[in-house]
Amino acid sequence: MSHSQSNSQLSAVVQLLITEGDFLRAAHVAQHLGVSTKTVYRLIEGAKKDPSLSNIIESQRGLGFRIAPGRFEDALELTQGSAPLTEPVKNDFSTPDARRRSILVKLLLHSPGSVSIADILSEFYISEFTLRSDEPHLKNWCDGFDLTLSRKSATMSVSGSEQSIRLALSDAFSAASEKPFLAATSLGDERILSTVERAVAHIEEDLNATIPQPYRMNLESHLYIVLLRARRPTLNATSRELGTGPDPEAPFTQVSLNALRELQKLSHLNLHISEAEYIRRYLVSSRTIGGHNTPVEVAPSGQRSEGLQVTDRFIDLVAEKVPGPFHSEKLRQDLADHITPMLNRLHFEVVVKNPLISQIQKEYREVYLAVTAAAPIIADEFNLPPISDHESGYISLYFAREKETHRRPIKTAVMCASGFGVSELLRVKLENRFPDLDIQGVYGLEDYPARIPDGIELIVSSVGVARQPQAFARVILVDSMLSKESERNVRDCIRNLR
Repeated sequence: MSHSQSNSQLSAVVQLLITEGDFLRAAHVAQHLGVSTKTVYRLIEGAKKDPSLSNIIESQRGLGFRIAPGRFEDALELTQGSAPLTEPVKNDFSTPDARRRSILVKLLLHSPGSVSIADILSEFYISEFTLRSDEPHLKNWCDGFDLTLSRKSATMSVSGSEQSIRLALSDAFSAASEKPFLAATSLGDERILSTVERAVAHIEEDLNATIPQPYRMNLESHLYIVLLRARRPTLNATSRELGTGPDPEAPFTQVSLNALRELQKLSHLNLHISEAEYIRRYLVSSRTIGGHNTPVEVAPSGQRSEGLQVTDRFIDLVAEKVPGPFHSEKLRQDLADHITPMLNRLHFEVVVKNPLISQIQKEYREVYLAVTAAAPIIADEFNLPPISDHESGYISLYFAREKETHRRPIKTAVMCASGFGVSELLRVKLENRFPDLDIQGVYGLEDYPARIPDGIELIVSSVGVARQPQAFARVILVDSMLSKESERNVRDCIRNLR
């Protein structure tokens, strides 16, 4: 294993421990990263021998590993410093899945041509045995896009329609990073980056509007793939598979034609007219923001009407499972602004990856489960393609926002040995870091429990106390400086009280 690969894997371990926020057993880490438990132990033991890393990961027999108390920021720095997104690593070997994804991207970029087996073994530092082991995974992934993986004695290739190849590339780039376009440049050719960015800026100027994330990233990735594929002369005939140019009466047609001309001028490539239709599809599948942060209306009235109907159904089904102020007109309009272009994404098979999906599943689990339960019902009722978990994650954020905006603060008391000094400092820190807490006052140990006001739900204390049987409030013990570990415990407590 190379030094850079080892660093990348250690970074992946640390990132997982940060995300989970608690002890994880080696077997769980190994399963998540697709490595052996022996590799996990070797990585962590190696880190402990490095003076700059030795105290970041804490291990306890029977519990596993976690980020050591007070070392969260150091851990975060490690994950950010190992492979900065602004300077992507050419090929990702951090996990078997990442390696296979990089191999697939290479095959897809060369399709319908083939790649030498010797080149793959050399570029990815793997043995013939490892490549043979990877092949079933590569084949299963290709099957999901109606592509065929072929291997001859000395070469390997992927074949299928141009549209399927582009969908597969888009999915691979999106899966590689929270910033798919940057992942694309790390797996392909960085020289096209400025061309694509200038083309998208031209589109925004033509629209007199901004294309926000993640839609901008998806459009950039699409244009990047178009240029990568167009540089291969064998694809000139293949591009005709993609159809004709856009309908003159369709939304964004003129903008898309202008964008195609600009892209050809910047890239010095002759692109098929059908590419304008695909640019148009990405635009109608995106939210565009005009002046004063107002959405630019692009959907025909009938489509907007369907978007509102789907929105109303989501609100009704989620409200049946999750209590909350979900029937406000603001939520309805904001969610419809998201769902209307989502219907186009489903229709045109524009894939959106949600980089926040794991956090949404953890932080807003109740809302997320309600949305994912509603999604197949709505898809069936409105005759829609399946709504992915990533799309459901974005929808969940709108409901989560309503809950966060309108939720009642938790009545809290702060307590320490004397009731002065340390308690006041603790109070200020809690108020700054936890706006959910409505701090009613600071108290000394002698005030507990008789002088604690009625209605207090939470007592944050820097001194241990026995829980009173009659006491309604929950007591959580923190250190007087409110360390990262104490912050995490308070955050978990708030989540449980909610």
